[in-house]
Amino acid sequence: MGAQDPYAQNLMGQAQGGYLGSNPYLNQVYDTSARKSNESFTQNIMPSIKVGAQGAGMGASSRNAMAQGQAAGMQIDNAGNMKTLGTQTASSAPTP
Repeated sequence: MGAQDPYAQNLMGQAQGGYLGSNPYLNQVYDTSARKSNESFTQNIMPSIKVGAQGAGMGASSRNAMAQGQAAGMQIDNAGNMKTLGTQTASSAPTP
C-alpha cells in the first residue's frame, strides 16, 4: 500500500476530530465563557467565603484557607469541563 495523498490525509484527520481546538470561533466562545466564570468566582464566591470565615471568627484560620483552596480547585475543574464539553458538543454537531 502506498502513502495516501494529502487531501485524503486531511479528510481523515477531520473525520477523527483533528480540527477540534483549532477553530478560532469556538476558542473565542470558550475564552469569553471562562473569563465571565472567573470574574464571577473572584467577585462573588471568594469574598463570600472570606466574609463567612471572618464572621465566624476564623478569618486567618487554616479552615478558611482550605475552603478557599477547595473552591479554587473546583473553579479550575469547572473551566476544564467547560472546554471539554464544548469540544464534545462541537464534534457531535450535525454538519449542514
